[in-house]
Amino acid sequence: MKFDLFVQRTSNLFAVNRLLMVIVVLIGGLTLFNSFMLQLALNRQAVILVPPGLKDKASLTAGTIDESYARQMARYLVNLLLVYSPGTVRKQFEEALTIIDPEQFAEYQTKLFETVDTVELSSVSKVFYTTKMQLKPSEDIIEVTGIEKTFVQDQKTEEQQKIYTIKYSVRSGRFYMTSISGRPLR
Repeated sequence: MKFDLFVQRTSNLFAVNRLLMVIVVLIGGLTLFNSFMLQLALNRQAVILVPPGLKDKASLTAGTIDESYARQMARYLVNLLLVYSPGTVRKQFEEALTIIDPEQFAEYQTKLFETVDTVELSSVSKVFYTTKMQLKPSEDIIEVTGIEKTFVQDQKTEEQQKIYTIKYSVRSGRFYMTSISGRPLR
């Protein structure tokens, strides 16, 4: 019997097995490193927009937006949600739902369509004149101050200064409103 040949073959198999194990671990490590670097590159990627109404370019990254773009989106939301008449309220609120955070979508859909029914039945119109806008990017908040006027069948019923707080989030380079709340200024 050639016992030396058998021992040499098994030791060769163990050596090949260790070599293959090192190669598998190396490939796994490189895959993890590649995934990490890809995630970093995606987070640093910026989308440059030139929307109508803006004088300059606006850039979006994974979690941040330009101040000019935040102001434009706040004006757009205020016009959709706070300036309406019985003939326009349904379309405006449907359009506003496209900007609402998907996690709060069902809640806001219910609220907005209740408001639509009330506005259409009672012929209420509302106008909001923006006087000041303040951004707090560290908190993802935009505060919009202005004068809100309410009309019922072309008769002004209420006029007051209000401040609306719009909370937002930016995910995958897209602006979402997470909440909006208003309170009288005085």
